[in-house]
Amino acid sequence: MSQLPEAKRVLHETLLKWRRNGVALVHYGFVCKALDNNCENAVIYLREGIETEEEGTQDARFYFNLGDCLQRLGQNKEAREVFKKGADKKMFLSEYQRSLYNVENLKAQPFWTKEQTTYSKALNELERNWEQIKEEGLKALKAKTLFQNETENLRDFGDWKQFDLFMRGIKNKENCAQTPITCGIIESFPEARTCKRGQP
Repeated sequence: MSQLPEAKRVLHETLLKWRRNGVALVHYGFVCKALDNNCENAVIYLREGIETEEEGTQDARFYFNLGDCLQRLGQNKEAREVFKKGADKKMFLSEYQRSLYNVENLKAQPFWTKEQTTYSKALNELERNWEQIKEEGLKALKAKTLFQNETENLRDFGDWKQFDLFMRGIKNKENCAQTPITCGIIESFPEARTCKRGQP
């Protein structure tokens, strides 16, 4: 996030000189969404850049963000068309499964049994301690200042907060001090503790 303001400035200057540069257009559109949460501008630049079909413009991130902004603007039919085109180009598993990070050979299904996950031991530990986990969570929630604004711009409206315990494989020591049982369980579960995508 710290480099986005500088990227926006450089891309803006690039587009002043080369207004039809597809790579600059898609990146500028991406920055409009990621930095400014400006879906109106993001749609203009992402769409125009993608339509050039220049090398570097046909990337799942651009299709995903164009479709996401269209949905946020209420243009659902056009969003579905963008997602379908991305799926047709093999950027997404399908127009409905649009994750940007996939594990090869991992079967997509809506529900998994504990046994199917191969993480039964860790999941059983979470189940055994659900009441303590709940109590730690409620205590942290009451403190109010512990929860930070949601950082990935996932919400359309409302006030979403997050309380990170581990982020991209790094332990949040301050938050874990507030939730020692929960963090202890996660620490004993290396697949969650070292996860580089998302926040367990």
